[in-house]
Amino acid sequence: MMYWNLISIFFFTAVAFSLNPTTPRFCKNCKYFVPELTFEGSTEYSKCSLFNTTTTLTNNRYLVTGVDDGPRVHVEYTYCSTARTFQNMCGQEGKMYKRKYVKRS
Repeated sequence: MMYWNLISIFFFTAVAFSLNPTTPRFCKNCKYFVPELTFEGSTEYSKCSLFNTTTTLTNNRYLVTGVDDGPRVHVEYTYCSTARTFQNMCGQEGKMYKRKYVKRS
Protein backbone atom coordinates (compact mmCIF):
# COMPACT_ATOMS: atom_id res chain seq x y z
CA MET A 1 0.00 0.00 0.00
CA MET A 2 2.80 2.41 0.88
CA TYR A 3 4.45 1.59 -2.43
CA TRP A 4 1.43 2.91 -4.35
CA ASN A 5 1.37 6.09 -2.26
CA LEU A 6 4.98 6.82 -3.19
CA ILE A 7 4.29 6.17 -6.87
CA SER A 8 1.23 8.45 -6.87
CA ILE A 9 3.12 11.23 -5.06
CA PHE A 10 5.96 10.95 -7.57
CA PHE A 11 3.54 10.95 -10.51
CA PHE A 12 1.57 14.02 -9.35
CA THR A 13 4.76 15.90 -8.51
CA ALA A 14 6.19 15.18 -11.97
CA VAL A 15 2.96 16.33 -13.64
CA ALA A 16 2.78 19.50 -11.55
CA PHE A 17 6.35 20.52 -12.43
CA SER A 18 5.92 19.71 -16.13
CA LEU A 19 2.99 22.11 -16.58
CA ASN A 20 3.81 25.56 -17.91
CA PRO A 21 2.95 28.28 -15.44
CA THR A 22 0.26 30.62 -16.70
CA THR A 23 0.84 34.31 -16.40
CA PRO A 24 -2.16 36.58 -16.09
CA ARG A 25 -3.09 38.66 -19.10
CA PHE A 26 -2.84 42.21 -17.84
CA CYS A 27 -4.79 44.86 -19.73
CA LYS A 28 -1.84 47.24 -19.52
CA ASN A 29 0.13 44.87 -21.81
CA CYS A 30 -2.69 44.55 -24.38
CA LYS A 31 -2.70 46.41 -27.70
CA TYR A 32 -6.31 47.55 -27.09
CA PHE A 33 -5.40 49.30 -23.80
CA VAL A 34 -6.14 53.05 -23.73
CA PRO A 35 -4.50 54.60 -20.63
CA GLU A 36 -6.64 57.01 -18.68
CA LEU A 37 -4.47 58.64 -16.01
CA THR A 38 -6.01 59.94 -12.82
CA PHE A 39 -4.67 62.81 -10.73
CA GLU A 40 -2.67 60.31 -8.66
CA GLY A 41 -1.07 58.82 -11.80
CA SER A 42 -3.10 55.61 -11.57
CA THR A 43 -4.42 53.83 -14.68
CA GLU A 44 -7.30 52.27 -12.74
CA TYR A 45 -9.95 53.86 -14.99
CA SER A 46 -8.30 52.97 -18.30
CA LYS A 47 -10.40 51.85 -21.22
CA CYS A 48 -10.44 49.14 -23.87
CA SER A 49 -10.57 50.23 -27.52
CA LEU A 50 -11.90 46.83 -28.61
CA PHE A 51 -15.28 47.37 -26.97
CA ASN A 52 -16.65 50.74 -28.01
CA THR A 53 -19.82 52.57 -28.83
CA THR A 54 -19.63 54.79 -31.90
CA THR A 55 -22.18 57.56 -32.33
CA THR A 56 -22.50 59.83 -35.35
CA LEU A 57 -23.72 63.27 -34.35
CA THR A 58 -25.41 65.47 -36.89
CA ASN A 59 -24.39 69.08 -37.21
CA ASN A 60 -27.25 71.04 -35.64
CA ARG A 61 -25.21 74.26 -35.63
CA TYR A 62 -25.57 74.50 -39.44
CA LEU A 63 -29.13 75.76 -39.08
CA VAL A 64 -27.93 78.48 -36.71
CA THR A 65 -24.60 79.58 -38.20
CA GLY A 66 -24.83 78.43 -41.82
CA VAL A 67 -21.37 76.79 -41.56
CA ASP A 68 -21.37 73.12 -42.53
CA ASP A 69 -18.81 71.22 -40.44
CA GLY A 70 -20.22 67.83 -41.51
CA PRO A 71 -21.20 65.06 -39.14
CA ARG A 72 -19.06 64.39 -36.07
CA VAL A 73 -18.21 60.92 -34.82
CA HIS A 74 -18.06 60.32 -31.08
CA VAL A 75 -16.45 57.10 -29.82
CA GLU A 76 -16.90 56.00 -26.20
CA TYR A 77 -14.74 53.13 -24.95
CA THR A 78 -15.65 50.59 -22.28
CA TYR A 79 -13.65 50.50 -19.04
CA CYS A 80 -11.12 47.66 -18.88
CA SER A 81 -12.55 46.56 -15.55
CA THR A 82 -15.99 46.21 -17.16
CA ALA A 83 -14.61 44.20 -20.10
CA ARG A 84 -12.82 41.84 -17.71
CA THR A 85 -15.98 41.36 -15.63
CA PHE A 86 -18.25 40.04 -18.39
CA GLN A 87 -17.63 36.70 -20.12
CA ASN A 88 -19.19 37.91 -23.39
CA MET A 89 -16.42 40.51 -23.57
CA CYS A 90 -12.90 39.63 -22.37
CA GLY A 91 -13.72 37.89 -19.10
CA GLN A 92 -11.38 36.94 -16.27
CA GLU A 93 -9.12 34.95 -18.59
CA GLY A 94 -8.69 37.79 -21.13
CA LYS A 95 -10.14 36.01 -24.18
CA MET A 96 -9.61 38.95 -26.57
CA TYR A 97 -6.11 39.81 -25.29
CA LYS A 98 -3.50 40.63 -27.92
CA ARG A 99 0.04 41.27 -26.71
CA LYS A 100 1.25 44.83 -27.32
CA TYR A 101 4.39 44.81 -29.44
CA VAL A 102 7.13 47.07 -28.21
CA LYS A 103 9.46 48.38 -30.88
CA ARG A 104 13.01 47.74 -29.82
CA SER A 105 15.88 49.69 -31.30
